Order: sequence, then C-alpha cells, then structure tokens
Amino acid sequence: MSEVVLKTVENHPYKATALLLFPDVVTACNATYILLQKAKVDAAELMDRASLRSAEHKGLFPKDLGPDVAALLIETRASSDSELSSQIEQIYSSLKGLPTVVDIEFTKDPIAFDKLWDVRKGLITSAGSVRPNSTSVILEDVAVEVPKLAGLTYDLQKLFRNYEYHDAVVFGHAKDGNLHLL
Repeated sequence: MSEVVLKTVENHPYKATALLLFPDVVTACNATYILLQKAKVDAAELMDRASLRSAEHKGLFPKDLGPDVAALLIETRASSDSELSSQIEQIYSSLKGLPTVVDIEFTKDPIAFDKLWDVRKGLITSAGSVRPNSTSVILEDVAVEVPKLAGLTYDLQKLFRNYEYHDAVVFGHAKDGNLHLL
C-alpha cells in the first residue's frame, strides 16, 4: 500500500439531539426512512424495547413504556444556530402524522445531549448486565437498505418470539441500515 485517503466528517459547532419514542420498531424504522428523504439528519440510532429496558435505570425516559415501544436517537448538526433551528423544524415537519409515544423534544444542551448518547454507547454493557448469570452475550450484525429496515426488524423480532429467545436486543445504526443483534 502506498497511499491512504481518509475522508472526515465536518464537526459542525451547532448540534441538537432528540430521543424519539415510537409505538413499535416498524414505525421507528419507517421514521428513519422518512427522515433520510426529507430532512438533514446526521445520525439515527435505533433502540428496541429491550434496549430501552436495559437503560431505564438512567432515568432519561419513562419507565412505563408499552411492550413494543422503540426509539430513534437522532442528531442534526449545522454551521449556525439559525441553520440548526431550520433543520429541527424540517425534522418536525417530516415526522408530522407519525404516531409517537411522547412529544418530540430536541436539546442543544451538551450535558443532556451527552447523557442521551451515553445510553446508546453503553447498550452492549447495559443489555448484557440484565441477562441471567452464566449466560453468554453474542453480538451479530445485519445490514439492509434503509427502505427494508422495518421489515427486517419486524421479522427478526418475530423469529425471536417464535423461538422463545426472550433476551434478544436489537439496536443499531438505522440511518445506515445496520443493526446489532444481542
């Protein structure tokens, strides 16, 4: 190898994040596809109900969520505050009409922002910690085109139920169509 080219992503100074709670993973995955078509989203991370359950102790979302609730943790970045506000409005507009469990609220506060992202970053550890003692944690990845993500996620959860794999956790990079199965 004689040459390496590294392309980096610009680190915009203005950022906002929101934890979007949907009634189920299909709606969360469909929201991802809508956002990619209609809004500026720099990250969209899917977390199924088991993922959320494993992080409830952090107190960042309601504990009394329904059994099928899923979340999208999204981030949008901009070079100015006015551009960021415009992007947030575009996200609200894009998702209008989709059912959510709670109202969508963005934060620009770096402390709140980091707490939400720490939930996502710590999912392997938190999901593994709620497993019974002496059991294994195996992580697998699957990827599809984003328009097929809802169907894949639904089918995976159906398989887990059919084969009584009750400890399954599904989370990942929804924006890229990449899921982690734990």
